[in-house]
Amino acid sequence: RPACTPWLPGPTSLLRARHEPTGTILASPWSAIASRRCASFHHSLVNAPRRRPLATRIEEPKSPMTATLHRILIVDDSPGDIELVRIACEMSALPVVIESVSDGIEAMRWLSTAASDKTLPAMVLLDLNMPRANGFEVLDFMCVRHLVDQVPVVVLSTSRQLEDRRRCLALGARAMHSKPESIQDLRRLVEDFRVYLTPSSVGGPA
Repeated sequence: RPACTPWLPGPTSLLRARHEPTGTILASPWSAIASRRCASFHHSLVNAPRRRPLATRIEEPKSPMTATLHRILIVDDSPGDIELVRIACEMSALPVVIESVSDGIEAMRWLSTAASDKTLPAMVLLDLNMPRANGFEVLDFMCVRHLVDQVPVVVLSTSRQLEDRRRCLALGARAMHSKPESIQDLRRLVEDFRVYLTPSSVGGPA
């Protein structure tokens, strides 16, 4: 009898070895197959070409906005309307900083100081109907001091009168618009303000 003979596994175990009294191990053929497979797998792992680790994309921290911020002065006695313009500018990603005054007298004082300090805004957004001094008086003040030649003025009012438009343009306003009734219309309107935020902003849409 040979020292090691094939042994068919019983129903209780497929890989169990049977020992002869002489101490000879009768190995299962399944054990031999498994050993060869393990050796082959180990050889493939050892001799496999090393792969470069996958590159991990690291998100760069977002840099702060480098675009120049332009200052806009809003002259309006309605805090709600001022806030809507601010929201529309944010929705349009307009690079602006908004300052506001609530009547014509404050506007003339603000502009007078800014002219003396050489810190005039990039644009003035002007309402017509305000207490103490209205938009026409502010325009007249700016016209006499030639500020309308340095600062684009856009009139935004509830007025739809053609005569008001003609008067505003005659006093140096670049354009006059009726206040939109929806935030989406206002957003489309403020998109036109971009032309006034460029160095060569003489003229602009009327």
